[in-house]
Amino acid sequence: MTIENPYDGAGTEPDLGELLADPVIHAVMRRDGVTLGDLCAVIRTGRDRLETPAPAGWRRPAWQCPNEARWA
Repeated sequence: MTIENPYDGAGTEPDLGELLADPVIHAVMRRDGVTLGDLCAVIRTGRDRLETPAPAGWRRPAWQCPNEARWA
């Protein structure tokens, strides 16, 4: 008899906008002294470093950091 584990497979990941809207993320960032500007700078750096040429005719979606004033 096999017991299925719901955590054995990957599921759908939330997009970055959903994660940045989560109040738990805000609380952890406050606790750690991380601002939205700090986090956005790290995200931009990572995206730039991982940038690969896009296939012909495909345009990479731009990512905008959310408005930090909205978090205050």
